[in-house]
Amino acid sequence: MIGRRLWWYCVLALLPALTQRGTAQQFETLLGAGGGYETGTLRFDNPNPPFGQPILSNAGYPEGHLLLWIPRLAGDVVGTQLRVGWHRAKSTFAFSQDILVLQNGAGVTATQTIAYDLDFEMLRAELLAALELPAGFAIGAGPTVGNYLAMNGRLTHRTVTPPDTRFPSPDPDNGKVITASEGEVKDRSHVSLGAMGSLMYTLHIGDRLAVIPEVHARREFTDLSPYLSWNGFIFGGGLNVAWVLGSEPGR
Repeated sequence: MIGRRLWWYCVLALLPALTQRGTAQQFETLLGAGGGYETGTLRFDNPNPPFGQPILSNAGYPEGHLLLWIPRLAGDVVGTQLRVGWHRAKSTFAFSQDILVLQNGAGVTATQTIAYDLDFEMLRAELLAALELPAGFAIGAGPTVGNYLAMNGRLTHRTVTPPDTRFPSPDPDNGKVITASEGEVKDRSHVSLGAMGSLMYTLHIGDRLAVIPEVHARREFTDLSPYLSWNGFIFGGGLNVAWVLGSEPGR
């Protein structure tokens, strides 16, 4: 929720500048690298025990990418951006449940936390049509495709109350937590398809260097697995630093 509000506040703050008339633009070929932060909500909807109910979890993670921005591939003001990046995200889905355990020869009602920890890596490419606006602004939109390099899950049970409650275990010191399953997520996706929109501003430092802050929103159309999916939009922002390979005056 905070990430969504921040994204919209940035857009509204930049709207007055987008409506101003600017001077003649320089259409530039840029090559650089960038990084930032993305945040979204993952949905875990496994009908099998011990879950049987959908659980939402926020996921925030840093991301980095290479950027190539070529101007005027479609008309006088529309260029193309190609981005190739990598990120690794972690998220935890957890809920509490009462269970009956054997403690000192008697049945005791205990509360346990069931947690599913998800860890995945993705290599992603984005191809955006970039419309250059006055005063150094630009908007971009286009498809994204990703490859999940790895996706691992870990299901654990942890006793919470009473404090001295233990699961049946050969080692009494490890009775507080048991690992029910761990390893590669079954039936996971390998390819992800989506779409992205971004708002950028180009700030020149000298003749050959450009700094490009941006905010963006992304939507994934492919589920991570039959039980895992992104719940709505993924919002992000970051900073690109690019080298100006060449330029031509605007009209």
